[in-house]
Parts: sequence; C-alpha cells; structure tokens
Amino acid sequence: MRVLHVTEAHGGGVQTAISHFAALTPDIRHSVFARSRPGESTVSPSDVDLRLVSGSMREFFGEARRTIVRERPDVVHLHSSWAGALRATLPRRTRVAYSPHCFAFERTDLTSAARRGYRTAERVLATRTAMLVAVSPDEQEIGRRLRPAMRTSLISNLAPIDELAVRAYTATRNVVTVGRIGAQKDPALFAEVARIVSASSGISFTWVGDGDPLLRATLEEAGVRVTGWLAAPDVTALLRGHALYLHTAAWEASPMSLAEAMTAGLPTLCRRIPSLESLGYPCAGPDAADLAEAVTRYFTVRGESDALAAATRATIRGMNDPGLYDDLGDVYRTIGEQP
Repeated sequence: MRVLHVTEAHGGGVQTAISHFAALTPDIRHSVFARSRPGESTVSPSDVDLRLVSGSMREFFGEARRTIVRERPDVVHLHSSWAGALRATLPRRTRVAYSPHCFAFERTDLTSAARRGYRTAERVLATRTAMLVAVSPDEQEIGRRLRPAMRTSLISNLAPIDELAVRAYTATRNVVTVGRIGAQKDPALFAEVARIVSASSGISFTWVGDGDPLLRATLEEAGVRVTGWLAAPDVTALLRGHALYLHTAAWEASPMSLAEAMTAGLPTLCRRIPSLESLGYPCAGPDAADLAEAVTRYFTVRGESDALAAATRATIRGMNDPGLYDDLGDVYRTIGEQP
C-alpha cells in the first residue's frame, strides 16, 4: 500500500505529524508532496520520499493534482485546510484522508463572513472525504458536526512522552513559549500576561521564535526576551532552563511545541481553547488577567507548582494511552479498500 501525503505547509507541526504517521505504519510506503514555506526547514525520514515544490498556490494545486492523477496512490492524505481544498479538483475515485490540523474557520483573526465561508466550504468538501483523520477529540467532533455521515478517526500526531520527566521547578522564576510570532500564537496576549506579572514580581518571560515585526515589538516592549529561531538542540536546552511553559495560542489542533516542552520536563499552562481542553491540557483564561494569576500562583503559592506538574503528567498519560486512539494502519487500509 502507498500513501501520498500532500501539504502546502510542510514544516513545523505538520512535518512532524507526517513523520510520526510514517513511523506508526512501517509496513506502508509513504511519500510526501509539499510546498516549501519560507523560513522553515523541511526534512523527512530517510525512508519517506519527499518532493518539494515552490511557487504560487495555483502552481502547487496544479502540480499536486497532476501528481495524484499520474501516480494513483492507494490513499491521498491531505494535511491542512489549504491542501484540503484539493478535494474539489481530484477525480471522484481518489480515496482521500484529510487532517486539517485545525480548521480554517477556527481562526479568530478572520471576519465572521470569512469564517462562515470557510465553514461552508468544509461542509461541501466533506462529501469528498473518505475519512477525517483528526488529531484531537475536538477536531473529530467538529468533523462529525460538519457532516454526520463522514467517517472519522482519532490519531495522535505526537510520539509517546515520558511523564516522569515533568517536574515542578521554581528555583528559576522564568516562563517560556515557542512558536512563530503571528496571530495564531497571540503574542499580544503573551505580552499582556508578561506585563501584568512582571509589574509585581521578578518573573521573566521568553519567546523562542520570530515572525511579524510589529508583534515582535509588542513582545519586546512588554519586557519579553525574543530569541529568534534556534536550532532544535538549542531550543531543548533553553526549555530545560525554564520553570514553566505558557501557551497562549488562539486556535490550535495538537501543537508540537507543547509536546517538546513536556519532553523537556516543563509543566504546561495553556489558554483555554476547545482543542487543548479536549486533549486534557491544564488551562486557564482565556483572559490575560486569568493567565497572569495562574502564572503568579505557580511561583508564589505553596503546592501550586506541584499541582500543575501533576496535571501535566496526567495529560501525558492520557496522550500515551493507545486505547484512546484508532490504529492508523487500519484507517489507511479501510480507506484504501473503499470502492
């Protein structure tokens, strides 16, 4: 069996998810057709064929369709909402698995009209989907509401994590996050939390990553240290030198950065959004004042750091439980056997 993964955003979490899916199904031949994204490295396991294209989205869609029609893989696995739009152009016989990695209509930086448009498009395109491969219970439930007749599955996009690595550590009073500086990660909220907390304590804040210059300036004006992009080993080393990971994203699927933080041993505190709640992450907010209070209590109230570390370990136990997820090999074979 051959699975062709298609994405216009190969890099970061999608790249990691595809590599993990390939590792889960070593008996299946995987290949990737992707559009490279400026500013992000693109790698794949040695046993996964990777074809990168550049150029406009129109060129990407055209070449992706031609590749699928020519090669006729058993399953085409589309990753991200943009790649999901290919469903409108593919031959009816194409067996499609679809992982939105957060539906576009969940973006809070769009107008209401735009979000309604994306939702309508997803509802129509759901009729061209053999199976939705969701990476969070919330994403799976959204898919079921879009089209109750659409088959869905739940697959973890993260490798198992050692829960014993997570510990409460407050000797250093510092908070960190990792990600692209853009609307999704809501750096303005992170900056406001830093401003509130730092005004009355010695707690420092660090953002690992780069992006929008204006939003970076917002972070720096609030006293947040911005490192820019770092190599993976340097990110891990930096994480291990911090006491708490704060995730302020406005919309998500199942972010790799949180897994990296837990792997490095950090308790995590997240902004309250449906996808992260459905995965069992410790959440507060969604307002800056609520998050700031939770951060302050972590460092100043006896027992709070131990409680958050325990809650993070409970999150890991849930994510590591194979009984909560479907078998990806069975999912692909079910799709490939459909007429």
